[in-house]
Amino acid sequence: MDTPGISDHCLIFMAYSLKKPKFKPKILTRRDFRNFDEKSFVKDMEMAPWGNILAVADDDIDNKVTIFENIHREIIDKHAPFRTFRVTRPASPWLNEDIKNLMDNRDKYKNKFNFDKNPETEEIYKSLRNAVSHSIRREKIKIFNEKINTKIKNAKQFHQALKSFSVVESSCNNENDCNIDPNVLNASFIKNNNAKLNEDLVSDEVNEILKKSVRPAFSFTEVSEIQVIKMVRSIKTNACGVDCISAFFLKLGIEHSVFAFTNIINTSILYKKFPTRWKNALVKPLPKINNPACVTDYRPISLLPAFSKVIEKLMAKQMIEYLKETHYFDNLQSAYKPSHSTVTALLNVTDDIYECLENSELVFLVLLDYSKAFDCANHRLILAKLKAAGFRDDSLAWILSYLNGRRQKVTTNLGESSWTGMLNGVPQGSVLGPLLFTVLVSDLGDAIMQCNNVC
Repeated sequence: MDTPGISDHCLIFMAYSLKKPKFKPKILTRRDFRNFDEKSFVKDMEMAPWGNILAVADDDIDNKVTIFENIHREIIDKHAPFRTFRVTRPASPWLNEDIKNLMDNRDKYKNKFNFDKNPETEEIYKSLRNAVSHSIRREKIKIFNEKINTKIKNAKQFHQALKSFSVVESSCNNENDCNIDPNVLNASFIKNNNAKLNEDLVSDEVNEILKKSVRPAFSFTEVSEIQVIKMVRSIKTNACGVDCISAFFLKLGIEHSVFAFTNIINTSILYKKFPTRWKNALVKPLPKINNPACVTDYRPISLLPAFSKVIEKLMAKQMIEYLKETHYFDNLQSAYKPSHSTVTALLNVTDDIYECLENSELVFLVLLDYSKAFDCANHRLILAKLKAAGFRDDSLAWILSYLNGRRQKVTTNLGESSWTGMLNGVPQGSVLGPLLFTVLVSDLGDAIMQCNNVC
């Protein structure tokens, strides 16, 4: 749309001004950061009794994890306790302290004028009212320039920014309360994880996979404190799992807790056991459409503890380095691969099509889409693929411990479901999950003859 004389930021601002998104008041429970003092928090982390973890028996990793979490939680609750509050309207990014002070003065003179009806008071009130309106408009334009117009060259970021400011509607309304029983949702989400399999067919496939085994060469190695600190700082999300501890607090105090955390990770490697506490997932249903009415209208978002993601990232790094050295991955594998994406896969397919057309050849494109792919991944097949790739028994035992014994529960505004175990699948929202699934389908290209394939 071309509008002479109106700049881009004005167009965006006008669209936002015309739109009045509905907001339903709700009760939220979150950590209170109003009196949070970072220096005081770090000081308490420094003085915390991390040595208690070293006093626990080496093979009792679950007790080590419990103490480690309890120390964190006690300090976090002291500096940022949970607080329940009522949200009646969304936070306004443009509402700064200067505007708040102007609004307070405006309201003060408005009340004074209503009381004494003095013309001079009315003039002051009108002047302040106009000042508030102009200040709000200037600040809105400034915010929109910073948050939206600077992203106009990146279509994805630009669209996300428009949705965050309600300039355009999101494809689904996340503010809707879920009125479906959490246990019903959990049963639906976990249905494929607990599907019954033909064990004879799985055994036959395992035997075929192991016929192509290479000499065992890979084992997990202990990690250093520097590696742990680096991985902690690489976590980008602050979402909390069942322990209610976000990566934000972990990053602040990692310099003081790193030796205890490293001890837990190396104990996990030594005794080939993944901590039970870190296998529990908190699942939140996210609507796929506006006004969802049944369980199929929701998709699960799985939240795992931040501690779990650190150890997963460390183990995944070692696995990827080995698989790269042995040239295990197909060159045309793009999914879940660093510096690769659907864009690289699409470019490869497009190039193949143009090449065939230039050679006057026929082109057929066959597309396969996995349904509930992560949920249906079989543990025995994954371990067989890894063993065939050269993973030693100790590393396979650790991965089996990582996969087995996982549970999840669904939380909604109606409450929580009961914990339910999972027999199959790789964990949603995990770091190792995508890598293990890639290993599972790594030999797909071997079954495709006389044509090109891209995964």
